[in-house]
Amino acid sequence: MRIERCPFCGGDAAVVPTNPNRWRVECNVCLAAGPERSSEAEAVEAWNERRGEGCPFCGGRDLVTYSYGQAYSNGRYFYHARVMCRACGSEGPLAVVDDKKEAMREAERLFKEGK
Repeated sequence: MRIERCPFCGGDAAVVPTNPNRWRVECNVCLAAGPERSSEAEAVEAWNERRGEGCPFCGGRDLVTYSYGQAYSNGRYFYHARVMCRACGSEGPLAVVDDKKEAMREAERLFKEGK
């Protein structure tokens, strides 16, 4: 089954295992991730489906922006943030910025602009 390009950045994507018997498609460029499914084929089908509003995969509008970690590099801390759909669990592009609030704003911008 053919995997469509990422709805956020247009990058190539691949199916990856997440847990035993669970799969999802992840973008190789921006690290966006589609919903988890119980087979590789179902994960690709969920990734390839596109909705116009809200979440690009399920159309859900219950979106949450969260920051989930930081990294230290070259004497500076960098914060990671994403937008996640609560309905299907998909995640938008990864934003990495040296300010936590700015990382969250950047994640929201990437999510909105990429669609």
